[in-house]
Amino acid sequence: MSESVNDVNLIWFEIDNNSCFTRINKSAQLLLEADECMLKGKNIESIFKPFHVELLKVRIASLIEGTIDSFSLRMELLNSGKKVILGIYINDLIDGQRRMIGAFQIIQEKKAFLENPKKLLIQLNHTKEAIAIRNQKGDYFFINKALIDIFGYNSSKELLGKQWTALHFPEDTQKIDAEVKEQLSLNGNFRGEIRGKKKDNSLIYLELSLTQLDNGDTLSLFKDISNKKIQEKELEKLGMVLEKTNSQVLMLDKKGNIEWVNEGYLKNSGYNADDIIGKNIQILGMGEATSVASMLEISKSIELGNPYRGEQYQYKKSGLGYWIYFDITPLKNPSFEVEGFIVVQNDISSIKEAEKNILQTLESERNLSNLKTKFIHLASHEFRTPLASIQSSIDILDLSFIQNVDSKDPLRKTFERHHKRITHEIRRMSDIMSNILVLGRFDAGRMVYNPVEADFLNFVNELIIEETFSNYSPRTVCHEIRGNPRKIEMDVSMMRYIFKNLLSNAFKYSMNEPDPIMIVRYLEESIVIEIKDYGIGVPEEETSNLFTSFYRCSNAEAIPGTGLGLVIVKQLTEMHQGKVSFISNHEKGTTFKLEFPYIQKKL
Repeated sequence: MSESVNDVNLIWFEIDNNSCFTRINKSAQLLLEADECMLKGKNIESIFKPFHVELLKVRIASLIEGTIDSFSLRMELLNSGKKVILGIYINDLIDGQRRMIGAFQIIQEKKAFLENPKKLLIQLNHTKEAIAIRNQKGDYFFINKALIDIFGYNSSKELLGKQWTALHFPEDTQKIDAEVKEQLSLNGNFRGEIRGKKKDNSLIYLELSLTQLDNGDTLSLFKDISNKKIQEKELEKLGMVLEKTNSQVLMLDKKGNIEWVNEGYLKNSGYNADDIIGKNIQILGMGEATSVASMLEISKSIELGNPYRGEQYQYKKSGLGYWIYFDITPLKNPSFEVEGFIVVQNDISSIKEAEKNILQTLESERNLSNLKTKFIHLASHEFRTPLASIQSSIDILDLSFIQNVDSKDPLRKTFERHHKRITHEIRRMSDIMSNILVLGRFDAGRMVYNPVEADFLNFVNELIIEETFSNYSPRTVCHEIRGNPRKIEMDVSMMRYIFKNLLSNAFKYSMNEPDPIMIVRYLEESIVIEIKDYGIGVPEEETSNLFTSFYRCSNAEAIPGTGLGLVIVKQLTEMHQGKVSFISNHEKGTTFKLEFPYIQKKL
């Protein structure tokens, strides 16, 4: 929206069917070193050096015949020797006469894009900006394709000859006219945000720039800013929510400077808004015990526009230190450009104190087995109960939204997104607790093995459906059955732990890759199951550690996990007198192979 008629991108003119100038803007006159009186009625072919003219004649003839609707040529001006790109296209004016609009672009040295004329946009009509030109009466006599598109029309003919008010709601035109006249009379241009009316009478928000041309016509440039307005309204609603939350919330610009904080932050930190607005997040609250390495990581994430989460020790205005857990999320526009960040943080000093006490207890505890039993008991009762409460609460909220919030309301979509995320995280925490409990039972010698004869094929089908549904994605497991299905002896509960862990890993470590594959082979003495994914694989030097408790591969650190799943898989498989092995190629995928006897030997 920054161009004006005197910019090189708007050096334009109009010619008739005889190739004679009928209109020439001021920038074109300056380029050709002649005023409009000298050029009007003059043949366009006369201003170029002779060796280009024949090709120009052919192209103009093709325009008039209708075999092409536009063209661009590299030309050299006769008077100055300047090299230009000439673009001409057909423009049907309202008087019914076929006219042609053209434009020059000066070829500057060291501009690589000019070396390929196919990449050039034919001026005005083919620019991405929506452009219209109206006469002194306010009638449009030129409309380009971009403007037709953003207002939802099919052809320029629907708007040519109509007043400028056709693109606006009646209740807005008087206000727009008053503002425009005032600014045009003062400095010859206008720029502002207005509302527009599309062909279907729907609302569109626009940034409008007007320039008074030297002949009295007005050049209008429009930019659709509807998405920006919608985002502003959503942020306004979000601001109301953030202001009331107990969490501490900060809004940053793209450089990490603080633009806004909520009351929760001011109350907890002791700062006033004036103390911190404009300060950079990197220096806020830093003190003797603040991790410099962590602050450097935060700085790098902000510079790259990446999210970041972690713990940090910082200081209140009074000098009192405290621990926070924070989450920095980039805010992006529709073009995926970072425009700022939102920081949500919570005071976790009490949790860190509890953590310190637990570590002291661990250090002084002599019997590791008893300590594990206590922790497992705590995890079972103190984690599962609040997780169930959270799930119940979010389900109640979901029912309330279904009943009271329209499905098209943006707030509904926001809620559904966060509902899905909360439910997923609850399920993940429940799986972690389950793995810890199973491992604890192993260590305590309280794992009871109860094999029964079962249909493995039905078991696998049900488990695949369950795992596919719980992943909240269109992904599934492609499975093949080879051989004649038979029943096997297995502990159904344990077998669920085995395959839930393997299928979950297959999905988790192969995001955005082809679906995992499960192959079931019914052999003579045993059943063999292979689960193959096309994910990140296991680095070769780390394969020996894969079945070690709490071990996470170096390339999996950014993916949630505890390092317990495969330990449980191995132990439970061996309880079935089975064997587990794997083959992995780094960054190409992993295949786990399990083999179980149909009937287990009595030990």
